[in-house]
Amino acid sequence: MPRRENTNFTSAGAIDIRNGWHSEESTFRIEIMSKLLRVLVAVGLTMVPVLGAAQTTPEQEHHHPGPHSIAACKDKSEGVACEFDGPHRHVVGTCRKVESGVLACVHPHHHAS
Repeated sequence: MPRRENTNFTSAGAIDIRNGWHSEESTFRIEIMSKLLRVLVAVGLTMVPVLGAAQTTPEQEHHHPGPHSIAACKDKSEGVACEFDGPHRHVVGTCRKVESGVLACVHPHHHAS
């Protein structure tokens, strides 16, 4: 008696995918999925530099003085020592004009321009 192979035929007449063959319909689906995957990878790779550019480093951020910093230099002149209790800590610094032109109490390690 001849050996019977494990072969299943689909309604389209192609051999089942378990044996390494597939129908035209499944080939079409694989091509579509392959193209979709390529598009998604291309979009993802395009977004990486865009999202990277959206990130700012601390050196690029412009810190605006808070109300406590401005109030600490009220009625004082530039270069005078100042201090205030900020939202995170006690700050001891010097009154300086910041980018916005306002006189504010700035910590000595603050990188003012």
